Amino acid sequence: MFIVAAASSFIVIAALLIQLIWVRRFLQLYKPRSIVQFDQASAPKIAIILCVRGVDPSLESCLRGIFTQKYSNYDVKIMLDHPDDPARPLIERVIVELGANHASIHVVANRLGTCALKLNALVEAIESLDDSYRAVALIDADVQAYPEWLQDLTAPLSEPGVGGVNGVRWFVPMANNPGTLIRYLWNAGAVTQMAAFGIPWAGSLVLSRDAIRRSGLLEIWRHALCDDVSIVQAFAPLSLRMVPIGRVTMTCRETVSWLGCFQFVTRQLLVARLHHPRWRSILAFGVLVSLALLASLTLAVVAILTRSWNVAIVSLSTLIVDFVGLSIGLWAIERYIQSLQVARGQPGWRVPWQAFACLPFAQIFHLAALIAASCMPRVTWRGITYEIRGPSDVRVVEYRPFSPTTGDDASLI
Repeated sequence: MFIVAAASSFIVIAALLIQLIWVRRFLQLYKPRSIVQFDQASAPKIAIILCVRGVDPSLESCLRGIFTQKYSNYDVKIMLDHPDDPARPLIERVIVELGANHASIHVVANRLGTCALKLNALVEAIESLDDSYRAVALIDADVQAYPEWLQDLTAPLSEPGVGGVNGVRWFVPMANNPGTLIRYLWNAGAVTQMAAFGIPWAGSLVLSRDAIRRSGLLEIWRHALCDDVSIVQAFAPLSLRMVPIGRVTMTCRETVSWLGCFQFVTRQLLVARLHHPRWRSILAFGVLVSLALLASLTLAVVAILTRSWNVAIVSLSTLIVDFVGLSIGLWAIERYIQSLQVARGQPGWRVPWQAFACLPFAQIFHLAALIAASCMPRVTWRGITYEIRGPSDVRVVEYRPFSPTTGDDASLI
């Protein structure tokens, strides 16, 4: 039993060191970059595309944010998949209130049935743009854009070899229910892995039109489930880079239930399985670390009951070191992100102590989601079920207009 305990401890500590290295690299994203922003007098024309299906709790804040950007040369195209979407009256009201003449509402005309509804809308919106648009910015409906968001996001596009720029997703634990806390912890680990494995986030992202054309990205999107991870697949042959920017960290303060959290996490892992070239590494790391932690926990309990004190000391010490190390990493990330939010004039927050108590459960939760994502043949997203036949073979089982009774739990990206 001692050999098993020692082996499990070695795996857990090694994984902790790797995760802390990822945290350190992730924090590099928040160091000031020497980027020359576009002169607003000659700023390239940008199209912001917002795909909407249903009324997210943060939708109005999102709309007000993108309609009032300080960037001088942009339009907003809001894509609905049905003319009677319940979000339409709210969108029209905000457009009128703000006099947002640069915003327009469009309804998807051609349902492909071979990709996610969001991708269907993006493909149609981008193909409708004329050549005056130099780049396309994407934002999720549960994200609130600060006034300089588009300026900060587009600045690195001037660098050689850059095809796109993305921000960072951060969930704020505004409630201490299990779903909200587990999502917060899972995402805190996920963002460091996303930076390490080069996985962009499309909830706050800009792509150059030239990169979209040369990479054939729209054709890939026609047969994909998700936009952001498939960008890696499209850009890799051309050695185009996606540049993550810590300054463009966007917070989401919405809460979620336990079931909604599991659906969200499983779907995130599913798109990595379908579209990311290093999925096997992501899967192996997650499963190995989770099993080693479970082994250490089990051995600690058994050792205490059988009075095998050497095994108990090794296993408990490992669990304590892992808990302390992950807590320090989480604190370091929170420190940077909260400082950034306060500098924008947004309120900070206090992480509930229950979040730290949920750390062990988050790892078990992650293992369950990995297993589910590895074998699931279907996924439901915003009330639409998709059949997964392969990485580039997705089918809409049945289209239905959005209604609160058919949508997912909460506004899960």
